[in-house]
Amino acid sequence: MLCSSLQPTAYSLNSYQYFYLPYFYLQFFMLLFFKQNPFVRLLLPLVIGIWVGIVAIIPYNFLQFLTTITVVASISLIVLDKQSANYKTRWIFGFNVFAILFIIGILLVSTKEEFTKKYVAENTHPQLYTGTIFLPPEQRTKSVQCFIETKTIMNNGKWLIYNTKILAYLKKDSSSLHLKAGDLLVFKAIVSNLKPSGNPHEFDYSKYLYYQSVFYSAYINHKSWKILTHNGLHPLLMWSYKLRDKLLNLFSKIGMKGDEYAVASALTIGDKANLDAEIKRAYISSGAMHILAVSGMHVGLLYWVTNLFLSFFNRIKHGKYFKLVILFFVIWMYALITGMSASVLRATVMFSFVIAGQASSRKINIFNSLAASAFFLLLWNPYNLVDAGFQLSYLAVLSIVTLYPLIYKLLVFENWTANQIWSITACTLAAQIGTFPLSIYYFHQFPNLFLISNLIIIPFSTLIIYYSILLIISFFSEVLLNFLGYVFNWLVWALNKIVLYIDQLPFALWKGLYINQFEMVIIFAIIIACTLFLVQKQIVFLRSTLVFVLLLVGSKFFTSFQYIKKQEVVFYNYQKNTVFQFRNGQSSVWLVDSIDDRIKNMIKQTSYAELIRDVTVLKLDSVIQATSKLGKYFGGILWIKGSYIQVKSKRIFIPDKSTKLISVDNKLPVDYVVMRNTIYKPNNIQNFIAPKTIIFDGTVAKYKVDKITKYVVNKGITVYSMANSGAIKLQL
Repeated sequence: MLCSSLQPTAYSLNSYQYFYLPYFYLQFFMLLFFKQNPFVRLLLPLVIGIWVGIVAIIPYNFLQFLTTITVVASISLIVLDKQSANYKTRWIFGFNVFAILFIIGILLVSTKEEFTKKYVAENTHPQLYTGTIFLPPEQRTKSVQCFIETKTIMNNGKWLIYNTKILAYLKKDSSSLHLKAGDLLVFKAIVSNLKPSGNPHEFDYSKYLYYQSVFYSAYINHKSWKILTHNGLHPLLMWSYKLRDKLLNLFSKIGMKGDEYAVASALTIGDKANLDAEIKRAYISSGAMHILAVSGMHVGLLYWVTNLFLSFFNRIKHGKYFKLVILFFVIWMYALITGMSASVLRATVMFSFVIAGQASSRKINIFNSLAASAFFLLLWNPYNLVDAGFQLSYLAVLSIVTLYPLIYKLLVFENWTANQIWSITACTLAAQIGTFPLSIYYFHQFPNLFLISNLIIIPFSTLIIYYSILLIISFFSEVLLNFLGYVFNWLVWALNKIVLYIDQLPFALWKGLYINQFEMVIIFAIIIACTLFLVQKQIVFLRSTLVFVLLLVGSKFFTSFQYIKKQEVVFYNYQKNTVFQFRNGQSSVWLVDSIDDRIKNMIKQTSYAELIRDVTVLKLDSVIQATSKLGKYFGGILWIKGSYIQVKSKRIFIPDKSTKLISVDNKLPVDYVVMRNTIYKPNNIQNFIAPKTIIFDGTVAKYKVDKITKYVVNKGITVYSMANSGAIKLQL
């Protein structure tokens, strides 16, 4: 372990050497960490290469050329250079290995996109496709969501091979509700590129799907699809989905329903489709959401229980090899049952390395095992690197391995019960310390009562997982199944009640925490420096901690100063609502068509993130009518008179149904005309005003956008469609 390998007297710094802190840290980790964990050295260049491939645009042909040169150079070093084993020159070989893995990382991203993304022309004519549903469908309010991998497309009367993935919504009816993974469909639809909303502080679902190799979306009418056949996936995957369905049917058979059924499904096999918003929010607020995301904890428990039951194999000659095969089978079967989710897959790969190490009678270094599992998972899918679950899982394990021993040693309890409670507390603290910077960056909140909730919830959820295994084994006996089912149902019910109670406690959740990437990195640096100080007891690490704290404070001060001085207009991209924000320092005026939960959350998030204290929300049509005769100021810089808005030097015209458009000789000059779901003809607008830019918000249908665009395209007017290009920010 890293903690035991650190020697407090191995490295000391003179006063003048404090100027070389970055070099000192690098030397420290190279000598004490990388040397003991060779797979980390392989993982590092691969991660850097993947990151560069994601954030940068590099010509594909240039990468191929560079890779060829690097491989040839490395082979030459191995074959021709007799001095390659020499200590002084081996860095050359290491540099070439680093370069190869770095370029492989870039090529993984480029190649994956090259082979999975196909061009789909934007048009208004539906086309005929065949495709297989590759994930279990999920019910929505008015539709059924399906992820479909297309096989062929009809082109000029011929079926052509066409492989890509789309997110499809089928109209909800009795037929679509019975769709299952593996169903091969023929369907007619308009397949469009997934487009980001571009709204500030809003989760970019299109980018998330992009990293899952899903690039397109479609809506399929109830008369435009038909099932051709079933079982269209790999037989092993089909078998796992059928087994998954049987387990869910088993929960129904023992009388589970509502929140109990939803939580049991999520807790045991990772099916979160039935979780309603309230119960999900309660688990998030209490800091217990991690138990509903099937991950390393579940795989670890399954591994531990199976290993315990198979311990008798250790007394049989060559028995450990039989146990190895069974353990491999059990954990990989569980991964299949849960649909090979990323969290289960990475845990399964990691435990596979642990099992292999046990069979070879070698002591496994957990850091090396983690690096090896991450290395192969990134080779399989490089976009795992930007997956929040992937990042949080590895950070949690790393934190537990490094920080848990340090925290656990702080207190010693002779009583077994007290020791177990302290062990869970130390483990929870270790995981939370290592993951909270990333968690705040992604989710902007912190569960204040996570210690209390995990002390109760972790033992409870562990007991439920054990009981679910007994439940599966007891399916052959109706009496035993009913008894265990009653206990199982009660356990899940009690777990939900505990979570809901903790959620209602005062100050259960700290909301509105926003940090940028730089600040997240600084917080991690503070954690690392503090940990090294506790282990090494050297003043250099304490001083480093203070430096990083000052950097964090300075960054927050600079960010706050920028927000306080900011003046801007934001046109938000919503499909069913017109939303504008006029920002003046710490005050903000919102003009909206209607107020719904999504708008309320957006206003709250923006106020938290950008330090806005004074918020005014106005109904757009109401304020247009109220100011039609006499203009009025709002928020210090916003003046509204009917459909005309003046914000500093920007002039905006927003017509509504009551606006009278009259042809005049001197047209009203404006910077922007905002077209929302309106019935106006473009020539009427052109006769009344002289706009520089026409903006179509998300409420305007595509055919209206196309119609007006064709009319004004040759008149020197810029046209911007938020549905195609996302939200707009105008700095004042």
